[in-house]
Amino acid sequence: MKVNCRLCGIVRSDGRWGNDFTCPGNKGTKITTTPKLREGGYGSFEGDSIEADNQKIANVYGYADGQQFQQQTGKDYWNKLQDAYHKLDAENSQNTKLAKNDRAESSKQVQQRMTTELNHIAKTTQKQGGGNVLVVSSGMSINEYLSTMSNKYQGKPMQNAAVTKLVYKNGKLHVDGLIGTLHYVNKGQKIADNK
Repeated sequence: MKVNCRLCGIVRSDGRWGNDFTCPGNKGTKITTTPKLREGGYGSFEGDSIEADNQKIANVYGYADGQQFQQQTGKDYWNKLQDAYHKLDAENSQNTKLAKNDRAESSKQVQQRMTTELNHIAKTTQKQGGGNVLVVSSGMSINEYLSTMSNKYQGKPMQNAAVTKLVYKNGKLHVDGLIGTLHYVNKGQKIADNK
């Protein structure tokens, strides 16, 4: 497994996924990787684009095409998309010999592992005196997670580098501010433009 630190550019390819290491380009910044915050598992659809599978996915729910499916399902789109992959893979629609435990995850499975890991991170950080933690994951997994915890959630696609601030208080995580804001990207661009 290759781990590329976007802060300093260091690349780790020692296969030690899940281990902690300190970023040499940013002294004191501890980087921890975990497979529990990865993108949703797509099983035999792994590597395909949504566009490549649009018709099959739309057919699961009786829609004419992927565009109609997305428009009609609104903020439930990402969960239904994950669940369509799960259903199709459970039926072995790709006609593969993939083992059962390597098949596509359901949205509930993605939500559960994300919730468990984010709560673990929050509790651990609190025990260590509190502070800020940057968590990076896949936009689709983030959407699936956020759909379970905030009525601010609208189901809009996450743009690269979008930020959603979560606060851990009284044993619970909650959304604080906008979902998927590009505030930090825009602020960084402004700084870069002024150099």
